[in-house]
Amino acid sequence: MKKIILVIAICGICTQAHSQWKLTGNAGTNSGTNFIGTTDNVNFKIRTKNNVRITVTAGGNVGIGT
Repeated sequence: MKKIILVIAICGICTQAHSQWKLTGNAGTNSGTNFIGTTDNVNFKIRTKNNVRITVTAGGNVGIGT
């Protein structure tokens, strides 16, 4: 029983690892389902040094350095 639980846990970890974005790029992406952004009515913000540098508003406007 312990071996079955371990195998299920390892399979879950492997599946989760494959669904993450990689720093070196991703292959086999589909622009209809794979994207960086939000799925709700919240602005998308890009930061460097923890300061907001680019904002894409929920309405589609883009601000750089504002």
